[in-house]
Amino acid sequence: MLVFILLRWGVKAGVAYWIAAHPEPAAPPTVRYGRLPKIIFPKQNLVGFEFYLETADGELPEISDRVKVYFSPQISTAFLALESAKKKAVKMGFSAEPEKIREDQFRFYNGTDNRTLIMNVLTGAFQLSYPYLEDQTLINPSSLLAEEQAKERALSFLSGAGVAYDDLKGGEKLVSFWKIKPSTLVEAMALSEADLVRVDFFRQPIEDEEGVKKIMGTSPQKASVSVLLSGGGMESKQIVEVNFAYAPIDLEENSTYPLKTAAQAWQEVKAGQYYLAQKPREGTRAAVRRAYLAYFEPNTTGNFIMPIWVFEGDGGVVIYVSAVAEEWLVD
Repeated sequence: MLVFILLRWGVKAGVAYWIAAHPEPAAPPTVRYGRLPKIIFPKQNLVGFEFYLETADGELPEISDRVKVYFSPQISTAFLALESAKKKAVKMGFSAEPEKIREDQFRFYNGTDNRTLIMNVLTGAFQLSYPYLEDQTLINPSSLLAEEQAKERALSFLSGAGVAYDDLKGGEKLVSFWKIKPSTLVEAMALSEADLVRVDFFRQPIEDEEGVKKIMGTSPQKASVSVLLSGGGMESKQIVEVNFAYAPIDLEENSTYPLKTAAQAWQEVKAGQYYLAQKPREGTRAAVRRAYLAYFEPNTTGNFIMPIWVFEGDGGVVIYVSAVAEEWLVD
């Protein structure tokens, strides 16, 4: 009996060892959308920049061999898109009939407040502007909203326009201070020196099985959604500029794709095949200290929200490289 028990135990142990030594291979990435369009980064002149790797352990991260790509549905369709845009414009104080700029873009004007609204009726992207650089009454205001007040006022505007989406509410809100100079804006060091306050709405990061990934636009310091506020006493002059470009993300609609390793992406950096999202503050040479995965939010809506490798380093340098394996991309 004892021999039988020992034999049975030995067989079970042997089977368990064999299974552990020969795990079932993981299912391949689903690649449901076929080959994907390449991320189109803004054009740059990268001649003269040099970056070298100096992470804490001298290595780059090794993670899963796949990454999720998310579907991004278009906000509007051509059918009744203009009527929908008009309703949104009314919420922002523009009731007059718009001027057609092109098939998908219209200009609204409020003569009473001297404000202009340019909207893409298909994507929902818009820019609201008041000629604040020409308004001397906005210089050296007696009062300017503090950081938390500015965030609340900017969010209130977006809510009133019907575009305060959940991932904008839940994301980081970066406040910066600006001073009016002849024909331009320059960043101020503190609220006490500022004429205007800008609130940038960065989207809530995406969390999946591999962890939390930020959503990053063409500039790490400027979001695709921002509101510029003045200290003007008149309510019509409080919101002097709004930039809104928002690509919706369907978190339930996604597919996995083969992932370019961090080492492969770094080789592309060394070969000059990258997007420099933020230059070093000084010079053209900098050490890269960190690498991680994020998602790129394009300036214009497309069909997909795609991953990027992000390299950060000295002098505030930030570098992007597309993260989906090259064989699954098409021009």
